[in-house]
Amino acid sequence: MDNGSAHGSGDVKTNHLERSPYRRARSSGAGRRIQPWRHGDLHHGLRIPWYFADEPKPGRTGSIDASYGIFYAGMWGSNVDFGGSGTGQELATVEIDYYAGIAPTWKGISFDIGGLYYTYPGAFDPGTEFDYFELKTGASYTFGESFTVGVTNYWSPDFFGETGTGNAIEGSAEYVFGSQLFNFFTPSVSALLGYQDVDDLGDYTYWNAGLTLGFMDNWSADIRYWDTDFSEAGCVGFNGGANNCDARVVGTISASF
Repeated sequence: MDNGSAHGSGDVKTNHLERSPYRRARSSGAGRRIQPWRHGDLHHGLRIPWYFADEPKPGRTGSIDASYGIFYAGMWGSNVDFGGSGTGQELATVEIDYYAGIAPTWKGISFDIGGLYYTYPGAFDPGTEFDYFELKTGASYTFGESFTVGVTNYWSPDFFGETGTGNAIEGSAEYVFGSQLFNFFTPSVSALLGYQDVDDLGDYTYWNAGLTLGFMDNWSADIRYWDTDFSEAGCVGFNGGANNCDARVVGTISASF
């Protein structure tokens, strides 16, 4: 999701693996999935990621978010590619996610408690269900004005494809530099480490690290390295493709309005 800030974005979603190199897992900065707006307003954003891999493909995403006080809600959409069925029919080409929650603060700690519902309109999913729900609980703390650490948990009663209970926990860190680069860019570095476990699919660890350059108030450019500890065989079982969990570098241009 576009988080509305000019830095700390690392957020990429283009595959049903919530936390793979294709798809950002989403706490502060490094790969956050949903960061609520902290003020009462209505915003929308555009994100264009590009994957530097064996088969690079551009992605297009957009979001609209609203908040009032500690309450927030929004929706996010993207093109996706889950491949084809045995009959040649595309499994899914569009993803639209809906989310809402609260983001209170207490003694300098920022909390985020919300629900996320992932949908794939027009998906070809006979015998199973792609759509699913997750409960998100997270907290983050900023030391001074520059260094933020966070932990976030995502729990689903029935994960993608009706594969049973799913749970993921992520730790993240972000440092925002106090001075501008070339009097134009506001640089930040961020990283995330996560662990995903699903009843019928097993478990794996994922991580990312990258550099974000904020500019012109509403724009940011992000370059990020993603990887998992999946073997090719494990990736086929979890995601349907041996190369879908490989390491890769993702470049993203984002704007919020």
